[in-house]
Amino acid sequence: MSKYSRQVEQNGWAEGEKIIPLSQDEAMEWAEKNLEVDEYEAEFGEVEEDEKTLVGDNIKKYREAAGLTQTQLAEKIGTDQRQIWRYESSNRAPSAYQIIDIAKALNVDPGDLLK
Repeated sequence: MSKYSRQVEQNGWAEGEKIIPLSQDEAMEWAEKNLEVDEYEAEFGEVEEDEKTLVGDNIKKYREAAGLTQTQLAEKIGTDQRQIWRYESSNRAPSAYQIIDIAKALNVDPGDLLK
């Protein structure tokens, strides 16, 4: 009986037109943007450590060396603190453009974030 359902017969309800199912990849992308790490992992399993971990660790290392908070770095690159947290916690890998912006804000070479 959600606002998207429709009544059928006297006491029945059916799906509505506004409910759009997501593919697994679409659901994971939405969850990366909207859930905390523990919530994401509860739904999709533990996040595998890969290049996201390396980049996230490097962003944190250079951010701390620059004496910046996550919020301050976020403001410098035009995003919010939660996005920086996602990068540093390896929940989401930044795009190539984001790596360049982060590197500029931290006064490091973009390659340093990838080493």
